[in-house]
Formats: sequence, C-alpha cells, structure tokens
Amino acid sequence: MTEKDKGLKEAIRKQPTYRIPTNFTYRMMQQINEEIYRKEKQQEKRLFILMVILCVLMVGGLCAWLIWLFKPDFQAIGKNLLSDFSKLQNLTFYLPMILALPLLAWFNHWLRKKFRLPG
Repeated sequence: MTEKDKGLKEAIRKQPTYRIPTNFTYRMMQQINEEIYRKEKQQEKRLFILMVILCVLMVGGLCAWLIWLFKPDFQAIGKNLLSDFSKLQNLTFYLPMILALPLLAWFNHWLRKKFRLPG
C-alpha cells in the first residue's frame, strides 16, 4: 500500500459519523408535501391567468362582433342592449347563476384556506 492510500484510509476513519435526526422522515415528508403544494399553487396560478386571458379575448371578440354587426349605426347597439336588459324575465332566468358564482368562489377560497397544508 502506498502512503497516499494509508493517508486516505486514516482520514476516512477519523471523520465523524453523521447520524440522521430521529424526525428525519417526518421532516422530509413535510418538505415533499410543501413542494407538491407549491407546484399545485403555481399550476393553479397559470390556469387562472389563462382563464382571465380567455375571458378577455371572449369579451373582446364579442365587442368586435357587435361593432362589426352595427357598424353603420352605433346608437342601435345601445338601444338593442337596453331593450334586452329591460326584459326582467331574461335577468331572472340568469339570476341564480349570477348569485351562485360568487358564492362558489368564496366557498372555494374558504375551503382552500381552511385545509391549507402546513408551511
């Protein structure tokens, strides 16, 4: 054996042994869960941004279509929209949905806040 090998073996032997803490598994699983939660939140954020972009594009497309349809007479847009909104039966048909969406959004937020992973 060469001196270099003897020196390496002695250095390895003199190194202190490292002991894993008793709660290593718990802490590792906690970090894994936090990483999974962070990735899920990032994915939700991306989907929310895509949903907002899609809604903006849909509303923009609707406005462009209305302008193209009533190009010569812009006052007709206002009159037609006012006559449509004045019919209460149309509004009462959509009223439960209009009220349910904000309530569902609030309930979703409340559940996410209540069952959030520790971190």
